This record gives sequence, structure tokens and C-alpha cells, in this order.
Amino acid sequence: MNPTSIIPKSETSEVEALFSRASAGDLLFRSHALRVAGLSVRIGAAFGLKRRELESLELAAKLHDVGKLAVPRSILAKPGPLDDEEWITMRRHPAEGARLLAPYVPSTEVLAIVRSHHERWDGAGYPEGLTGEQIPLGARIVAVVDAFCAMVEPRPYRPTLDAATARAELLAQAGRQFDPACAAQAHRLTGAAA
Repeated sequence: MNPTSIIPKSETSEVEALFSRASAGDLLFRSHALRVAGLSVRIGAAFGLKRRELESLELAAKLHDVGKLAVPRSILAKPGPLDDEEWITMRRHPAEGARLLAPYVPSTEVLAIVRSHHERWDGAGYPEGLTGEQIPLGARIVAVVDAFCAMVEPRPYRPTLDAATARAELLAQAGRQFDPACAAQAHRLTGAAA
């Protein structure tokens, strides 16, 4: 697959530059993005997505957190819980990501996935409070994969969880935070991968 085929050749370097800026000095950002992209594609394939849909999903999953360029490093690296004001800033990153990518990525599917990857199945997510199938399938996939990866990767604000605990949390949040079908696929596929 070639996810960059979705981007006009003249814009590919701009998108890569945004990704490089977002991951500068943060090896976890890059490895997290690539891990989210790889597992998202596996789940998308399990759902029978077509090649072009998988390419869009892979690109969006890789770029899902590029909006964190608009979040101060002091918030991103904070070792404890965020305060209310910091959360307001953090919750802007999905919409900021879509805004930053829009001039270079003509795919509305990719932009919608980036924008909606923190929406929740129960409507309690952000930035728009979408619910259930209002949330694009790709964003529902990225949401569950992003959460799984975040749980098993080191974070400054909490200890790493083991894969079995993280997988159990996916199922516990099915129907609330996550699309139940996406949570089930992630649970199944991370059993061998994690």
C-alpha cells in the first residue's frame, strides 16, 4: 500500500514536514503513530475495507496527532493530571490536526478521521460530541487503537499497562468509549500482536 498516493506529489513533502515537526525530539510520537497506523490497517482489513480506504486509514492514523503541534510541550510532557485549562487546550488537537492538514491533504476521509479520532461511541468525546455511527469508521478504528497503544506505551503521567489489562479495558469500554465491533477486532488482533 502507498498511503501517500492520496496526497498530491507536490504536497507530500509538506505533510512529511508537519509529521517531522510534530515528532521532533519525541521518539515516542513517531513510534506511536506508526504503531497506530499498522494496527489500524489490520483492523480495517478485518472489516473488509478496500485498498484506497485502507490507504486513507493508514495515512490518517499516522497523522492523527499532528494537531499536537498546537499544544505546548509543557502540557504534552506534564507528569501529572492536566488541569481544566490544559484539558481545553489538549482537546483542540484533533480539530487543529485537520486544519493543519487541510491545505495539503485533499481527502475529506483522512481529514474526518484525524478530526474525529477522540469522539466516543456514547457521544461524550470531542471535538463535536458525535455518537455511534455518526463517527467515521476510520476514526472509530483509530480511537480504539490509539487508546490501546497509549495504555501499553510509557507515558509521563501514568505507568504502562500490560497488554492483557489494556485488552480487557478495550472490551470494558465497548459501547461507551469505543464502537463495540472495533473494540472486539482490536481485542482479537492485539492478542497476537502485543
